[in-house]
Amino acid sequence: AWDVEQAAIIYEEAARMVEKSPELRERVMVVRSRHRLAHVQSSSVARVFTKDDAYGDSKQGFNPSLVIFDELHTQRKRLLWDAMLYAGSARTSPLRIAITTAGFNRETIGWEEHEKARQVIEGTVRDIRHLAVIYAAGEDDDWTDPEVWRRANPSLGVTLKIADLEGECAEAQRRPALQNAFRRYRLNQWTEQETRWLDLGLWDACASPRMDPAALEGKECYGGLDLASIRDLAAFALVFPAQKRLAALAHFWCPRETALDRENRG
Repeated sequence: AWDVEQAAIIYEEAARMVEKSPELRERVMVVRSRHRLAHVQSSSVARVFTKDDAYGDSKQGFNPSLVIFDELHTQRKRLLWDAMLYAGSARTSPLRIAITTAGFNRETIGWEEHEKARQVIEGTVRDIRHLAVIYAAGEDDDWTDPEVWRRANPSLGVTLKIADLEGECAEAQRRPALQNAFRRYRLNQWTEQETRWLDLGLWDACASPRMDPAALEGKECYGGLDLASIRDLAAFALVFPAQKRLAALAHFWCPRETALDRENRG
């Protein structure tokens, strides 16, 4: 995982399994000080890896039978993922498992693997080596609907209390800054930013089909231009204050080079 604390979560679960099983305790050594599980007879070991291991270029040449990659969305660079992806080629049946919550940065290996998983599920990519499982709300689903919560949380009512989600959802409706966190951590939806300052439902409610843009010609106006520098949308907004209500005309578009890049990425 990205850091020792995150990677140690799975290790600690495995260590507790060994400690609670008389059969495993006879065969496997638990070395918590080094985050190791060792099976001496076969010279096998389970251990923690983090970004620091890979960024020092010290994890090339490892030959794991199994890699469990936790919270893939937190990987800001792909070096550790690539090192583990191509490791284990000498094994008869190497297995790699990636687990992740949705993130907000779509320039990461986490989003790349999420999209591959989605395409495998939908059948647009055929890869019989890849088992993809996604529990998440759809892009257009109502994030306040308890039935949507169930689709994203198959253990709802068992490991996750529905009363907790009801309270968190109500709080997110009152405080838009919490909405994206609720959608990521509870509905597994990839968001465009870490926090949201305005509820999009309120934004949509501001639209006025009766407004005639031609009637604003010659009126006092303030304009703002935001150019897209990475992969976001460019925006040009005009605000007219000399009205009974503020009038605003907003235009959003994707620059040609960015559009071509998105098309090439599929």
